[in-house]
Amino acid sequence: MQDWITNLVAGLGYSGIALLIFLENIFPPIPSELIMPLAGYQVSRGVFEFIPTVIAGTVGFVIG
Repeated sequence: MQDWITNLVAGLGYSGIALLIFLENIFPPIPSELIMPLAGYQVSRGVFEFIPTVIAGTVGFVIG
């Protein structure tokens, strides 16, 4: 599952984060404990920006 989450975030970017957080609310076995630390790691590497990452996670959570 970790590889699937990593590939989805790498492929879809911010929308992948929002999608995974949305799915985590609908289908609980997808752990947000894997999604958000991965997103934070990508922010620390400079791949993602901090504010859009927070917004993507919040949007996914609110929609879910």
